[in-house]
Amino acid sequence: MANEKITSIDDCQFARIVNADDNQTVDMYLYASIGRAYDGVDAERFANELAWLSKYYKKINVHINSGGGQVMDGAFILLSKISTSM
Repeated sequence: MANEKITSIDDCQFARIVNADDNQTVDMYLYASIGRAYDGVDAERFANELAWLSKYYKKINVHINSGGGQVMDGAFILLSKISTSM
C-alpha cells in the first residue's frame, strides 16, 4: 500500500481539503495508532503523501490524535514533516 503512486489528492488516505476556497492549504489527519504492527498509520505512506502534497500546497496542517504505536514510525513521520517544512 505504501508504494502506490499518488497522482491526485483523491489518492491520499490522510489528506482532506477543508476550505475549498483556499487552494493553497490542505489538512492531514492521523487519527489512529502509529505503525503497521498496530494496523494503524503506515509511516511510509504518510511520508509519500506529505511529499506529494508539499509540491502542490503551500500550507499543510497535520492533526494527530493517536493513542500510541511504534516509536520509530512516529519519529519517521516527524522527520518527514520537518524535511518538507524546510
